[in-house]
Amino acid sequence: MGERGPLRQEGLKRRKSRQDAIDAAAVTVEAGGQHPAPHEPDEDWHPVAVETYLSFERSGQTALFQPSDWMKLWLACEHISRELKPQFVGMEETYELFEDGRGEEHLMPVKKAVAGKLPLKGSSLTAIQAIMASLGMSYGDRQRLNVELKAPGADKAEDTVAQAMKDLEQAMRGGNVVPFERPATGSS
Repeated sequence: MGERGPLRQEGLKRRKSRQDAIDAAAVTVEAGGQHPAPHEPDEDWHPVAVETYLSFERSGQTALFQPSDWMKLWLACEHISRELKPQFVGMEETYELFEDGRGEEHLMPVKKAVAGKLPLKGSSLTAIQAIMASLGMSYGDRQRLNVELKAPGADKAEDTVAQAMKDLEQAMRGGNVVPFERPATGSS
């Protein structure tokens, strides 16, 4: 030890130990599968909101979801639906003929609400993105959350590769010739 504490680890060694600590904290979940939501999507939702909600049921990270996560997703999809459906744009004034009690016709102004599709507001898009990021929607979001999705059977493939590397290293140390086997490609 020096006068002011332990000596600093040098460059790569320091980064490696930090990366090892991060990797140790990562959670690995099997990709795909079905993780049914505790609530059904609302039948009045916009189709994009329904598909977003259902896509999470087919995603691996939802194996880690708690009821509060599902409610956060439900709320986000509700917000998406409201933003994508036609919204109030303004009032339109038209004129219609009305007959009074004396048989006379009068042209009277009538106001009607007008609805239309509006572009997504930046603040809404930012809020939706923040919620989806906290739920691990994209690959980058899952990396930040230290959630790793592995394909079914990936452990078996990793074990096979690791064993092949050990065999190769042992053969090279012993001076043996290692036969090369071309992997099957599926095309002839």
